[in-house]
Amino acid sequence: MWVRHCMIIMCLVAVSAVPLSLAELQGDVLVGIPGVYTDDEYDRGAQISLAIRAGIMDFNEFLDDMNAGWHLVGDDALEDATIILGPINNETLEYVQSDEILVVGCCAADASMAIPGDTVFQLYADSIKQGDILARILRAQGVDVVVPIYGAGTYGDTLWRSMSDRFVTDGGIVDEGIRYTDASISLAVDVLAQRVQHNIDTYSQDADVAVLMISRDEGLHILESALSHDVLHMVPWFADEYMTGSSALVQNSTVSGFLESTNYTSIQMAKTHSIQHDHIESLVEEQHGTSPGAFVYTAYDAVWILGLSILEAGIVDITSISGALPDVADKYIGILGDIKLDVSGDMLPADYTLWSIRNSEWERISRYAHQTDEIMPILPSTVVIPVIADITGDLSVLGREGLAGMALAVDDFNMHQQEISANWRLELDIMDSETDPERHLELIRGVNNDIVLSCASSNSLAKSLDHINEQGTTVISSCSTSVELSIPDSLYRLYTDDGNIIGPLASYLKGKHTIMLVRNDSWGTSQSLQLSGQLQNHTIISYMPGTQDYNSTIYHTLDAINMHNIDETAILLLGFAESADILAAAADHDVLYMVPWFGSNGNARHQDIVSDTRSAGFAELVKFTALANADAVIPARLQQDISNDMGLIPLTRLAETTLRLDRYVSERVPVAYSSGPVAYDSVWLTAITLNSTQTLQSEVFQDTFVDVAASYVGITGHTALNEAGDLLLTIYDTWTVQNGEWIFQSRYADGEFLSIDDLKLRSLATLVVENAIADFGTNQTMQHGDEEHSLFIMDMSTGEIVVYTTHPNLVGMPYGGLINSQGANIGDLIVNGATPSGLWISYMWPDPDTGTDEFVTAWVRSFGDYVFGSSIR
Repeated sequence: MWVRHCMIIMCLVAVSAVPLSLAELQGDVLVGIPGVYTDDEYDRGAQISLAIRAGIMDFNEFLDDMNAGWHLVGDDALEDATIILGPINNETLEYVQSDEILVVGCCAADASMAIPGDTVFQLYADSIKQGDILARILRAQGVDVVVPIYGAGTYGDTLWRSMSDRFVTDGGIVDEGIRYTDASISLAVDVLAQRVQHNIDTYSQDADVAVLMISRDEGLHILESALSHDVLHMVPWFADEYMTGSSALVQNSTVSGFLESTNYTSIQMAKTHSIQHDHIESLVEEQHGTSPGAFVYTAYDAVWILGLSILEAGIVDITSISGALPDVADKYIGILGDIKLDVSGDMLPADYTLWSIRNSEWERISRYAHQTDEIMPILPSTVVIPVIADITGDLSVLGREGLAGMALAVDDFNMHQQEISANWRLELDIMDSETDPERHLELIRGVNNDIVLSCASSNSLAKSLDHINEQGTTVISSCSTSVELSIPDSLYRLYTDDGNIIGPLASYLKGKHTIMLVRNDSWGTSQSLQLSGQLQNHTIISYMPGTQDYNSTIYHTLDAINMHNIDETAILLLGFAESADILAAAADHDVLYMVPWFGSNGNARHQDIVSDTRSAGFAELVKFTALANADAVIPARLQQDISNDMGLIPLTRLAETTLRLDRYVSERVPVAYSSGPVAYDSVWLTAITLNSTQTLQSEVFQDTFVDVAASYVGITGHTALNEAGDLLLTIYDTWTVQNGEWIFQSRYADGEFLSIDDLKLRSLATLVVENAIADFGTNQTMQHGDEEHSLFIMDMSTGEIVVYTTHPNLVGMPYGGLINSQGANIGDLIVNGATPSGLWISYMWPDPDTGTDEFVTAWVRSFGDYVFGSSIR
């Protein structure tokens, strides 16, 4: 499955620059790797070094793929290095600053190094920020009184002071604590026991007392000494992140049992599950026989951020690289997820995972969300999401089609989870709302979950909306389009609301007296009201769905026609499956053949209309024209035809997935509403959001869901949502009935109707761009182009045209010089308009061969420092 939102597999090309010309970057770029912690008994320094060297190897492969012509080279000797990567301490800080050396630190960040404007970057929250977070976690876990034991030194002192200040500010009590040295651990633990007993005696009836250990590897010796003090078995223990994941704490069964009994909880910066995560984890386990310790994953991310910053700067210059690094870090998404730096170049506070020891193994128990200051449960190994769908009733086609799309999405997503070694899988709990609003409300009231997927009608959702909003339940709909529900709430709809269909319908109905035959429910009523405001002359005739005899509706229609000039009358049928019965009833009246008939997305492509001989025959004779939400399969089929015809251009991965989904759904259920692709995307959007938030809590989920939807490009296209939580993208297809089948006629997009020939050209242009981007790293002389379409590539870092297949004489010229006869700068228009996900733009092209302006439409997409485009005339 292909999506733009990094797919939770880390998007290592999510940076803004990949220079075409790397003349100033050649050969080896030396990076010093400090050899610190080399004598620690748990090989922590060796693990960090391993992760750095693995990162350098992977990054160099990335450079080779793009023919960069240079490599990162790690060296333990720091004397000649102007760039240092890895742990750094206070002793080396003065040396670094005096010699103008760039440092990208990967490990425990020291607050004293947080200096704005220097060349030291720390990809870890400094000890002040960590202390603040520890205090919040302790309070969120219900601790009222904390007794700290912390190591003497800058790290321990700063972390203790920061934690104490915040904990007291939040209403807690902090004991004076015990500050120890390596030589005084046994004595320090004796004092710790005394202090804990004192606080229990003082506060035990009114407050919860806990121990907080801030230590390095000597933490194991503290815990071994604690075993002999009964009082230290009576309180919960907490710790900073240094010992989190340490095999030493679980290999000693006595210590492990003590930690389990005291509910020992330590923290670690939250990580994402990805190929890179598993790669580093496997390397460390293979070479050291243990899980990665603290800072290993940040060491790997640090390599990529440094390398990409050098790539962006385009030169080995400390000032240039330092200037580029914050922006690169901001765009980079790695093992630690979305990395943000403060003004000092240090990592801003982030989410943390809370860990405990269960059955002599480390286990994630919860997650601390920094933004909301909440402790949230970790997702279970199987996440079950309820689905409420119209499986039976008169809208069952809609629900069953959506469920088929969801089924394949779950299979694909779970396969993806397996590939990245993620620790949870997705299941759906499907319930039938029976196309009955009361039944839908009953089901939604019985749901014990903050997140629900929906393949139910707008009418049912309208009935349940008050309850949904009162409970704060997040409902993600892949079937509803009613204008009535287009309001800011907890309902998110991956369809545009029906109010947007007015534009293309009005182009057909303009100047006509429109007789609207309206299904009397929430969907029909709200759509007719919207249309009424746009149509000057209209008559509304309502009917009840499910009626056996629609003759009365037809007689009312005949009466309305008699009141107006038949040549200036049109009929708009706003219904669903019952539309077939209405068309069949209309077939008995000659006058109804004399007016044009139109439909909307409720009846467009409905199989009941073409499966009934009378309704199909009537629909064909009156040229029944119905508009439906765009079918994602159509451009994918066009791409397939083009690929087969040309042979050289492979299908995009998105088109391949779309065609596979189409086969999957059509083999199982009748396809009428194209809800399968929308439902497929709804599952992926939900699952990607859960992978990011790691919680089922609705409030946290909703904020992230909107962000995920804004950058996701799925089978249905861009899924950005408006303020009401509905799809922004507005595209409709026009369908008619011919020879007993629904036939696609045109697509309405950006205010115009596009014929099948127009769409073929657009599909070709899209294919050209996507394949060019895929090939660009190894082949910068693509020749995909002919007289009707062309490929062009513009380099934003140099301002030049680097590829133009139909006008090779433009290569090397500044794109800012493309001025048409009206004075418009076409090069700037293209570059400024391009987006990472691509869009269509139109302009008057100053053809250099003819010297005249020509109207051109182009598909343009930015990628790194480049804009790729393919134009059609």
